Amino acid sequence: MKGKITLSSEYMEQFSNLYGEKYKQDVVVWVEADLDIRFWKTIFPQSSSKYNFSFRRSYDCSSQDDKNANGCSRIAKLVNSGDLQPGPLVLICIDSDYRYILEDYSYPYGFIKENDYVFETKVCSRENVISHPKGFKETVQRATSLTSWPGDFDFEIFMKDFSKCIYPAHSLALFFLKKGMKEWSGVNDELLISIKDTLTKKIDYAKKPELDKYNKNYFFNDLNGLVTEISARYFNQDLHNEYQEFCEKIKCKIGGEEQIFYFIRGHDVYDFVFEKISQKVQETLLQEEKERRRLLNDKDGIKNLFSSSIDIRTAIELRTDYFQCQHFSPTALTIRQKYG
Repeated sequence: MKGKITLSSEYMEQFSNLYGEKYKQDVVVWVEADLDIRFWKTIFPQSSSKYNFSFRRSYDCSSQDDKNANGCSRIAKLVNSGDLQPGPLVLICIDSDYRYILEDYSYPYGFIKENDYVFETKVCSRENVISHPKGFKETVQRATSLTSWPGDFDFEIFMKDFSKCIYPAHSLALFFLKKGMKEWSGVNDELLISIKDTLTKKIDYAKKPELDKYNKNYFFNDLNGLVTEISARYFNQDLHNEYQEFCEKIKCKIGGEEQIFYFIRGHDVYDFVFEKISQKVQETLLQEEKERRRLLNDKDGIKNLFSSSIDIRTAIELRTDYFQCQHFSPTALTIRQKYG
C-alpha cells in the first residue's frame, strides 16, 4: 500500500547509515504486548557499544490491512504478509504457547523455525518463565524485607509436586490437542476448574503448620483425586499405545513429568497457583514478624513492616533471574551471545 514501510533489517541498516559509522545500529524488538516489553527487555544487554535496542508491540506495526492488534497471532500475520521481516536488526520475541512441546510449527507459525531472528520462550508463555521456582525464596524475602522463612517449605518441591499431580490430565489434554481431537478442550477446562476450585482454596486456607512442615497431602490430595477422575473419564483405551508413546516423548523433551507446569497455559498457573502460594508465604512471614514485634511493643516497627513490604505480584513481575529457568535459558543465552 502507498505510504507503508516494510520493517526489515535492510531498512533499519539504511536508516542507521544516514548517521555514519560512529553511531550505534538501531535494533527493533517486536513483542506481543506491554508486559512482554518488560519481560524481554531484561534479556537484552542494558548497555551495548554496538546497538540501540527499542521495543515495540505488534499493535504499533503498520500493515497492509490497516488493522492494529496485539498478540502472537497478529505478529504471525504481519510476518506472513511481509509487513514485518525479521532479520539482524528486526527481531521478534514471542511466547511458544503449545508449539514447542507439541513440535507444531505449521502455518502460520512456520517462520519461527525458519528464522534465526525469531526468539520464543520454549515454555508456554512469559508467565511460566517468571513462575520458575528456583531462587524464589529470595524474591519473597526481598518483597517482605525479611530473612525469615516458614520451616521446611520449598517452592521447587511444591511446584514439582503440583506438576506430578496434574500430569495425568494435562498430558492427556496435550495428546488430544496434538491429534486435533475435540476432547482437548474438555480435559483442559475441567483441569483448570479443578485447580482453581480445589488447590487455590487449599492455599487460601492453609495455616502456618501446613507450610512449616510442608504438608503435601493437605495441598494435593483432593486435586489428585479430581485429576484421576478426569483422566479416567476421558481416556480412550484404543489410543493407549499411542498415548504412552506421546508421553515418553514429551517427558524426554521437557525433563520429566515434574516439569509439566511450564507447559500449562501461563496466566492460569501464574494466577491460580504461583501467585497464590507466594502471597500465602508472604502473609505468613509478615504475620509472624508482626507478632514478634508486638511482643516487643515495637509499634513503629509494626507500621514500618507493612509499609516497607512490596506487593508480591510486583516483585514477581520485576524478577530478572530468568536464566535459572532451564527451558528458557537457551533462548536468553542466544540473545546475549548475538547482541551482548
